[in-house]
Amino acid sequence: MTERQWDFERSQVDNRRFKWSSKTLWGYGFGHVQCDLTGAMWYGYLLVYLEKVIGLSPSYAGYILTMSQIVEGIAVLSIGLGLDKVGVCGNKYPQRKSWHLLGTILMAICFPFMYSSPPGYDRDEGNWSHLELCLYFVPFVVIRSFSYAAAQISHLSLIPCLTRKDSARVQLTSLRNAFGFLTNIVVYICTYIMFSTSSEIHEVSQESGNSTDSEVLDIRNCTIEVDVNQVGWDDRFIYLKLGIGAVVIGTIFQGFVFHFLVDEPPNELRHQLFERVNLFAITRLFQFNNVKGRKPSVAHSIKTLPGCQNLADAKPSDEQKNKQNYQLTNATKTDDDKLKSEQINSRKKRVSLRETKILKSADDKTHQVDNWFDWFKCPLFYMVALQYCFTQLLMNLTISYLPHYLQESLKLPKEYIATIPMLQFITGFAVSFAMKPLSKLFGKRDIYTLGCIFIIAGAISANYLGNQQVVGIYFLGVIFGAGRSTIFVQSLAIIAELIGTNSTSAAFVYGAMCFTEKIATAGSIFVIQSLSPCNNETPQNGLCGDGGCGLYYRHFMSYGIGSLSGLAVLSNILRWYYAHKQ
Repeated sequence: MTERQWDFERSQVDNRRFKWSSKTLWGYGFGHVQCDLTGAMWYGYLLVYLEKVIGLSPSYAGYILTMSQIVEGIAVLSIGLGLDKVGVCGNKYPQRKSWHLLGTILMAICFPFMYSSPPGYDRDEGNWSHLELCLYFVPFVVIRSFSYAAAQISHLSLIPCLTRKDSARVQLTSLRNAFGFLTNIVVYICTYIMFSTSSEIHEVSQESGNSTDSEVLDIRNCTIEVDVNQVGWDDRFIYLKLGIGAVVIGTIFQGFVFHFLVDEPPNELRHQLFERVNLFAITRLFQFNNVKGRKPSVAHSIKTLPGCQNLADAKPSDEQKNKQNYQLTNATKTDDDKLKSEQINSRKKRVSLRETKILKSADDKTHQVDNWFDWFKCPLFYMVALQYCFTQLLMNLTISYLPHYLQESLKLPKEYIATIPMLQFITGFAVSFAMKPLSKLFGKRDIYTLGCIFIIAGAISANYLGNQQVVGIYFLGVIFGAGRSTIFVQSLAIIAELIGTNSTSAAFVYGAMCFTEKIATAGSIFVIQSLSPCNNETPQNGLCGDGGCGLYYRHFMSYGIGSLSGLAVLSNILRWYYAHKQ
């Protein structure tokens, strides 16, 4: 590598900062738009759609979402291992971007089918059994889970590859999160418009005398009154339009804009670059020691390490002339050179323990790994995984069960399942831009804890709200949005900090983190849906009982979410204590 190439590569990766006019910065933000749009509908509306529109029982709806999380968890771990080694298109397209493109294409194909009713199915006639409906959605769930994992892991693993500057990584993570919140806002705005339009049509029909405000149903000898202004079978086309729109808009930005604006550094050059950056910094350190009159033996032995023979390319020629004791040359190989190289190889075995410690501490005190399985020897890896697991549980469960809380516990009209989540994501979008300066000022630990405190405050308020307390309901959306955004950005920044310069195994780390949270989310959803009193298997605690759906979801949004937030705080403190103890 020539001096000019070295300077270019180093400026691109080593101390890279992103201006707000950078095409790479904004291109990276667009790279997860399709996943965010479809993810908003998946976690926000899938259970509501399957239960309220299709008519599946909560247990069968839970089986579908649980299976998707398990498949996605296996996929993220498998893709994380494969992505660090090979690309889908070989050498014809960048390694990580090829997996990203594959996930984008598969998502565009399968996702609209998840929000379309099966052929010939009519809920009023009941011509499909619950098992048949569940089996119909299985293939689309599997394809969707794999495609989401491929796009998500490849996109996340690009962060350590694009820059090793901690503040720049937080900036990328914050922008990724901001785009995620912005796309969720778009979904909920469209949902609100469509629900409002359908309500206006219902009001016109009511004025003409063709409909009423409620319907009386007889379910298992339990007479109940159902508000027709809640989500039902008539809203199936609204969800289908939302699904198609999410795929089309997402494919434009994630499939085209991102791939045109973001350039992925080649894997081999990136690995050599990080190695050269570390060795260059160490050599400069020993040069300073020699000026102070210290022994130069350690610095002299540095050039015996792999890759140091070409280190002179990274140093300006003037500096080489002024510091003659530490010149590293690139002479042409001769017979004498071969003899010298054999002597150098023998000297590698005699590198002192002191030198090894210096090498490990030279790169911002990050854990150095040679292979992906070396991560399992790092205790901090498990602590970060536990914290990320609690973070994603809070993210997924709050957005998945907030519509149930609004409709079942507070008995609010269906427009509220769009407006409250929309307010939640608007707040998160605004808060995400403050993450970079706040992280530098107070640190990741304190800001993450603050986010958990916000969520705990929201959980407490959820236990006492009524459907007439409009201000409190909107306050719930604001405080949940601020807390979710804060802990999500900080958790991703903590993972990037854990990876450090180990970019060649970055995809595996993100895959492992996502695997743990997917399995945990799957187990949590399975338990929550199985214990739901709305199941037909538990008529003694069914729709007419005091412990029915409304009280169940109220308790979950208060006690359940609050307990998870407390566990997230404990995991954050444990990780911070161990990292600083080292």
